[in-house]
This record gives sequence, C-alpha cells and structure tokens, in this order.
Amino acid sequence: MPALQVGRPLRRRLRDGLGDGLGADDAGAAGDGFGLTAIRALSAQLKQQRRRHREESQAVQTALAAAHGENLELRRRLARHDH
Repeated sequence: MPALQVGRPLRRRLRDGLGDGLGADDAGAAGDGFGLTAIRALSAQLKQQRRRHREESQAVQTALAAAHGENLELRRRLARHDH
C-alpha cells in the first residue's frame, strides 16, 4: 500500500491549497472551491475507472476460464479419437 501513503500527503497539500502554488493566506480564495472540486471530480473519475477495470478484469477471467474448459474438452476428444 505504498501508493496510498504517497497519495495522502499530496491530497493533504491539495486540500490545504499548497499543491497549486497558493500560500496558506491565498488558500481560502481559490483553494477551497476549485481545489476541493477538482479533488472530488478526480476521485470520482478514479472510482469509476477502478470499477470499470474490475468489471473488465472479471470478464477476461470468465472468458479465460471458458477457453480453458473448451481447450480441455477438445484435448479429451482428440485423445479419444487418436486411440
């Protein structure tokens, strides 16, 4: 989980308005609205991409399992045919 540990300080800086070049005094003007909105939008997008990736990975796993089963059946038929 090192990626999460690296991401936390970045999120904290963005949340505090320091990640976009704003100082602590300027964070209230632009950092709260835009920064928080951007973080929420990116978080939602990441969540959707992770869900889509999970679904696609599951579909690939299902197709692979079906292909393995079909391959096994074909090998069995071939073995019966040869003998």
